[in-house]
Parts: sequence; C-alpha cells; structure tokens
Amino acid sequence: MKKNYTLLFCTLFMFILGTINVYTQTIIPGGNVSGTWSLAGSPYLIQGSIYIPDNQVLLIEPGVTINFQGSYKLLVLGQLLAIGIESDTINLTTDNPNTGWRGIRFADTPINNDTSKIIFCKLQYGKANGSGDDANGGAVYLKNFSKVIISDCLITNNFASESGGGITCYNSDPIITNNTISNNNVSFSSNEGGGGISYYYSNPYISYNILNNNSAFKGGAIYCYDYSSSTIIGNNISDNNAGFGGGIYSNYSNPDLYNNIIFNNSADNEGGGLTYYNGNSSIINNIIANNSTYYHGGGVCIGSDNSVFINNIICNNTVNNDGGGFYYYNGTTIFYNNTFTNNMANKGGALFCLNNSDLTFTNSIFWGNTATTDGQQIFLNDDNSDPNFFYCDVQGGQSLFALNGGIYFGNYENNIDTIPMFMSPSVSSGNNYNGLTADWSLQSGSPCINAGDPSG
Repeated sequence: MKKNYTLLFCTLFMFILGTINVYTQTIIPGGNVSGTWSLAGSPYLIQGSIYIPDNQVLLIEPGVTINFQGSYKLLVLGQLLAIGIESDTINLTTDNPNTGWRGIRFADTPINNDTSKIIFCKLQYGKANGSGDDANGGAVYLKNFSKVIISDCLITNNFASESGGGITCYNSDPIITNNTISNNNVSFSSNEGGGGISYYYSNPYISYNILNNNSAFKGGAIYCYDYSSSTIIGNNISDNNAGFGGGIYSNYSNPDLYNNIIFNNSADNEGGGLTYYNGNSSIINNIIANNSTYYHGGGVCIGSDNSVFINNIICNNTVNNDGGGFYYYNGTTIFYNNTFTNNMANKGGALFCLNNSDLTFTNSIFWGNTATTDGQQIFLNDDNSDPNFFYCDVQGGQSLFALNGGIYFGNYENNIDTIPMFMSPSVSSGNNYNGLTADWSLQSGSPCINAGDPSG
C-alpha cells in the first residue's frame, strides 16, 4: 500500500506542476522592452505598444507565444532576435483576430544597429489599419532600415489598409528567405499595395518562400516601387489577388526573380501573375502558371521594360481580353529558352504587343496557346512593334500571328513548326487545366533538342 500512495503522490505532484506551467504568463503593460523573454514566462500578454530602444536587444526564445491584447505594435529601434527552431516556433498573435495587432515595425531604426532576426516565427492577424506608416505592413513594416532577416516563418492572415498585407519595405533591403506568406490582404480602396510584400525605395533579398492567398490593389504578394533591386529566389507565390499584379507588382525597380513558382494568382485589371513597369531585371527559371486577369496579361503584363527572361515556363494563364501569357508594350526585353504554352486570351494567346515592343525571342517554344478572336500565338497591335524570332518552335508559324491592319513584325529566322513533344503537358489551354503539375520537359525524340541557336 505504501508504494501505491507514493505513486499517487508523484502523479498528483506532476499534474499540479504541469498545470502551473500551462498557466504561467507574463503581463507586459507597454513601453520599453529588452532582455530575454523565456519559454518559462510564456505567454507574454502585451497590453500596450512596446518599443526596443536604440542600442538595446530583445531576445525571444523558441516556443514563446506573444499575445497582443489589442491594436498594439512592436517598434524596433534597437535589435530584435526572435529566433525559433523548426520544431518549436515563436508565435506572435492576438486574442482578437478582428482587432488584430499592429505588427513588428522598423521605422527609421538607426542604421548602425546590428541585424535583427525573425526566424522560425509565426506572425498572424497583424492589422496595419492606422494612418501614415501604420497603414502599411500588416505583419512586418520596414522603412529606411535594411538589416533584417526574415526566414522560415509563417506569415498569415495579416492585413494592411494601404500596402503590404504581410510585409512592407520602404527604402529597405531585408533578407526574406524560406517563408510561407499566406492569406494576407490589403484594402482595395488603397491605390498601392502588396498583399504579401511591398517595397518602396528598397533592395530586398527574398528567397525560398511560399506567398499565397494575399490580396492588394497593386501586388498581391510583392510590391516593388522606386529603385527596389530585390532578389526573389525559390518562392511559391500562389493564390494572391490584386487590382494590378496579382502575384508581384514592380514599378521603377529592378527585382530579380529566380526559381519561383508563381501560380494561380489573379488580378482585376492586369498582370495575373506579374506586372512590371520601368525596370531592368533578370527573370530566370520561374514557372508562371494558371494566373488570370480581366484586361491585360493573364501571366505577365510588362511596360517600358528592358529585362531578360531566361528558362521560364509560362503556361495555362488566362485573360478575358489581351495577352494570355504576356501583354507587352514599349520595351526591348530579351527572351531566351522560354516556353509559352496552353495560355488563353481573346487576342494573343501567348503574346500581345503594342507601342514599340521590340522584343527578341530565341530558342523559345510557342505551342498550344489559344485566342477566341485573333492571334492564336501572337497579336501585334501596331506597326511600331517589331519582335524578332530566332530558332523558335512556333505552332502554325507566321500564319498564327495576327497583324493588326496588315502591319509587319521584325526578323523571323531559323524557326520550326513541329510538335515539341513535352513529357506530360496539361490537357488543354487556360487556367482550368493545371500547368503546374504538368511535366514540360522534352522527350528524348523532341525536334527542339539541339535545334536552338548554334552560337549558344
């Protein structure tokens, strides 16, 4: 019997100890914060806006929950080290998703401070619905400060009334890598946006992220403006929505995109996947699939741009009007080794050009694109657009080009019109067929293999 009483006592003690740990909490009334927030003190209940002073550090341990009890923000003027681990993330949230909290904000943080790190964190229900700066960046807002790393985070269900439902950067160059950014949105009443990420005078590095289900007036996932030379690598940018640039919107900027999947985004007006203006970017090894918009560019809308597109697959995008894959005006972008396939439009199934679009396509495939009115592959709207085609495989050849008013295009040399023999293409054109799960690699007997430009 004695052993049974001992066992009962130990079990009761462990239960009480566990109960105490569950209900341990730390109340933060607002004001300056620094030092270490440990798991033992979690959750931290934030009852006012908090500030990390200049030259001070706040370290947050793995597994900590930070619960904002109202519309309060964490302003970083010093250094934030919120570093979780994959199996034990840091959770920044609120007990009232309708009210939300004001996010992590770096506003004119002194540039000499050390790098802040937000790693393996979950940021949800941020609401930037105030005025001025506080209307931008639902989860994270950066202005005039670049020394921030955001990596391996889940950034979801955040909102901004002006720009950047997930992250907004003004004149900032953060490193953003391996995150999932989903279900963020920006009010359509705004005239600039970025449901997931928005950049203004900035040069961010964005790598291996998943950005989806965001919405904004401009840039459902990412918004780059005024000389933002961002590098965006390995992201899954999907299910975002905007007025312009369902996935990404860029203007007077030079963002480089490598190895991204830009899938199933939508825009009310133009650029279901991407909208680019006035830039000079490298866009390489991306899949741009199943995006849609109403007016211009189911996949991509570009204007006054001088970028380079290499090894991209643009497939199963849809537009109600012009340019199923691309809508392009006024620029000299170079396209090399790209595949335009199974896109759908009213005019220009693969490409719609106007206003001095002097593009060059080399070693590219145009196949399976459809247009309900004219230009199954290409529609040229004006005589000043003179795209060139070298060593391409073009379905139907020049017969499937629509030349508005009998105009002419540029050079058309060493091209073929032969089934490219994709390994496992989508069944048909348009975004009702999944271009992402298709295999667009070429079978061993494809006529496109070793048939490109011999000069390299």
